[in-house]
Amino acid sequence: MNSDVANWEFAFILPNLSIREPVGNEYIAIAPPNDPRVEKLIQEHSNIRYLVTGFTDQMDNKITPTVLIRNSKSSNKYVLDSLIDFRNIYSICCVISGWQNLLNRDDGQLMPSNALYSDYFDIYPIVPHSTMDDYLAIISPAVRGLDTASRFAGQISPGIVSQVFNPDYDEALFKALSKEWMNRYVLRNYSDWKLSSLFRSLQIAYQAVSMADSNFATVYDYGTNLSLWVSAFEILAHPKRESVNLPSVFSWLDNSFLTKGLAKRLYTVALRNNKSCRVNLVQKLYHQIYHARNSYVHGNAVKMKDITSWGKTTRHPLYVFAPLIYKIALITGTDMNYYQDDRAFNQLVVEQALLKSKVDRPKSRWD
Repeated sequence: MNSDVANWEFAFILPNLSIREPVGNEYIAIAPPNDPRVEKLIQEHSNIRYLVTGFTDQMDNKITPTVLIRNSKSSNKYVLDSLIDFRNIYSICCVISGWQNLLNRDDGQLMPSNALYSDYFDIYPIVPHSTMDDYLAIISPAVRGLDTASRFAGQISPGIVSQVFNPDYDEALFKALSKEWMNRYVLRNYSDWKLSSLFRSLQIAYQAVSMADSNFATVYDYGTNLSLWVSAFEILAHPKRESVNLPSVFSWLDNSFLTKGLAKRLYTVALRNNKSCRVNLVQKLYHQIYHARNSYVHGNAVKMKDITSWGKTTRHPLYVFAPLIYKIALITGTDMNYYQDDRAFNQLVVEQALLKSKVDRPKSRWD
């Protein structure tokens, strides 16, 4: 991490997230308020100070947010895209780790460091005005405006109840995706199809892994999220000069699994033109998501069993496994290796979590 605090500038604030240590590189970082770079910005700009210190939860408890900052010397053609794409990398790596950890717990209990939804990483639509320190700018599709910074009183999103603190994240995947971020925004490979597909897919995945609560978590909300997941997979696997289809995505899910239960092609799925193919467990789970998406999008009759793994309501919902299947696809598409004897590169963690699709979910204290 670059120790020079002079050239960093404020980008956005993430109030639903609290972290202990900064995450990033010499060009961009997600950092806590006590990071020296953020402290310098707070000292120099009163509107940043009011914004960073002005958050509470709905019960008026003080909240410590997280700040997205960038190095002003790292100018590139797509500044906003580079910020959003880095946020997406971090959030997806956290959410993948969160679901892995939850599924691999026998008691099914959620830990404070498990971030299960991208809502924790949402960017707040109020930013410091770039030239007037007394003002904050409101920026959203619905409104553009200015207001006095000293009057600011922000809150975290009500649906998340409380912040997630210092979330676990998949460090190996984060390193691999950060390398791709560098290839795109530092080496400026803007026309590379693979890179464009990756970051476009991550933007859709960020939406797919948000809380399904637009209609207060109806079965159709979950169907919408599954539909977005299929889009994220198809964008990632798109071959550019041909149409993307089920076999295109399956090829990204045919990984070198360490667990025999995942490596074997034990299942048959139907394809177009009366064709079929043998698939492994991960490919079969994706096919279940794909089939559910088709039912929702085309208006077919749907039931709760249509969004649960293997069509059994006693099992975990399909949306629980979608981020883990996405991780398998990302492993295929990035320069990353996992080693069984290295805790930081442990492919068995995700494989064990995926196998939980074959067993009933454990009862929690909410059941």
